[in-house]
Amino acid sequence: MKGDAYRRSWRKTQYLADLFWDRWLKEYLLQPRQKWFGAHRNLQPGDLVLVMDKSAKRRQWPKGIV
Repeated sequence: MKGDAYRRSWRKTQYLADLFWDRWLKEYLLQPRQKWFGAHRNLQPGDLVLVMDKSAKRRQWPKGIV
């Protein structure tokens, strides 16, 4: 019986964490920023980037260097 309650609690926690990351991605990370519409430099060799990987779990995208 205790195991079932623990499992339900764990699933709910994971579900809420997934909801948080989905909202954070949509409402914060992917929102257009005013400063991005002005002049900016293009990526250059040596720049650090975040590589979007849809198969990675919970936004654990790898970092890369251009």
